[in-house]
Amino acid sequence: MRETRDGRLLLELPTSANSGSAAKTITSTISNKLGDTVGKVLQLGVNVDVEVLDLDAAATAAEVLEALRAAISESEDPATKAEREAIHDVRI
Repeated sequence: MRETRDGRLLLELPTSANSGSAAKTITSTISNKLGDTVGKVLQLGVNVDVEVLDLDAAATAAEVLEALRAAISESEDPATKAEREAIHDVRI
């Protein structure tokens, strides 16, 4: 935990299989306890752009989205679930 240059509080979690779910739990707990009186709680993350080549011209964004989610094995592991849920925006 440290103070940022602009005086905000930054809480950094180590990267692990549980860090995504831990961050969500911490975010919701702080938001529930403090509400809007103190400021806002943000969960930072990494965005990745994936370019799909040789895509069938008839493919829809929904089909591509489903194929990407299907490519990640279904598992009860929280990290794997988070990866599947993180795929959210497909543009064709």
